[in-house]
Amino acid sequence: MKKILTTAMILVLMMTLAAGTAFAATGTTAQGNEVPVYLIAPAIGDGAGGIDFTITDRITMTAAAGSSVLSITDLEIKNNAATGQLRLDSIEASTETGWTIKSDNEKYFAELKAGTKEFSLVSEGNDFSANAKKEYGDDKLIAPGQEPLKIGFTGHIGTFLTAVSDTQVAKITATVSPY
Repeated sequence: MKKILTTAMILVLMMTLAAGTAFAATGTTAQGNEVPVYLIAPAIGDGAGGIDFTITDRITMTAAAGSSVLSITDLEIKNNAATGQLRLDSIEASTETGWTIKSDNEKYFAELKAGTKEFSLVSEGNDFSANAKKEYGDDKLIAPGQEPLKIGFTGHIGTFLTAVSDTQVAKITATVSPY
């Protein structure tokens, strides 16, 4: 009796599988034979794998005795994300109260009255006295896992009767966006 039931069950299963196989190619979806594919992905700013970068927290301008030339550290931006490029859209310079950005003219600063709170600041051909904001467009892309993007500066300053020590004279505002 068990053999007959087992054999019957096997036959029923075989017919069920055969029927399913026989009709598999004839079914259609609501769109015909096309199956739509949908994507679900968060926006880069949604907090899940969003923008992740570090930027220089301080730029130092150093003047040497007997010279109007400033030695200025770079602005560095590093993309810490695993995917997605960033773009440096612009940098903007503004002075602190009492200080002025002047045109980059070495002779002017060599002859400047001592203690005058003026300096020049230039980056990639942009003199910040004439144009406080330097726009980049798609020129400055920052890929993940690469070396930081470095923006260099040059400038001049006059002399001082008393030493200027660790005094904030300006701010650089960098605008970074997803590319």
